[in-house]
Amino acid sequence: MSLISEELLAKVLILPIEERVEIAHRLLQSLESTDSQVESSWNAEREEELSSRLKAYREGKIEAIDMDDAMEMIRPGERP
Repeated sequence: MSLISEELLAKVLILPIEERVEIAHRLLQSLESTDSQVESSWNAEREEELSSRLKAYREGKIEAIDMDDAMEMIRPGERP
């Protein structure tokens, strides 16, 4: 996010819950009319992130971890 967005978010987060709910509702409404644009943007960002991670893995900069271990990090003690 841009610096302006970060500053705006910080200000919004200190508002009373009722006002934050109204802002969230209006933001969601504004996205409904541009669903295809938002989806395209998210897909592009996701593709860029995945490509970056795969490159780092192939270059030995990061290591893969077992899915069960990853799930344990996310939800400790909730393994089936």
